[in-house]
Amino acid sequence: MDPVLAPMKRRTLFKRGAFAGLAATVFQPMMTLANEVPDGGAAHAEAADAVEALQGALNKLEAQFLTPEFALRTPQDFAEARRVMLHVLMHALHAWLEADPARPFFVSYID
Repeated sequence: MDPVLAPMKRRTLFKRGAFAGLAATVFQPMMTLANEVPDGGAAHAEAADAVEALQGALNKLEAQFLTPEFALRTPQDFAEARRVMLHVLMHALHAWLEADPARPFFVSYID
């Protein structure tokens, strides 16, 4: 293995782990709360399942960043890929969760 690439892969691994840990830290309380709600917890469990699916999709995309298809080489490449991914997620959340056809509003795509 090229000695120059070895540290970059190790850094990438640490960054990937940090991102997954951050996502787990953010989403885990919601999933735990949903599992503890008695009577009528079905709606909460459904929401927890949706959040878990979202986390799975983010983890899958994060794993794809390591494939040759993305051609990410430097830590800056990975940081920019994550930045774009999070901007798209933010836009999707605005569009699907906050949209009200009766009261439309415009939000900058890149915030």
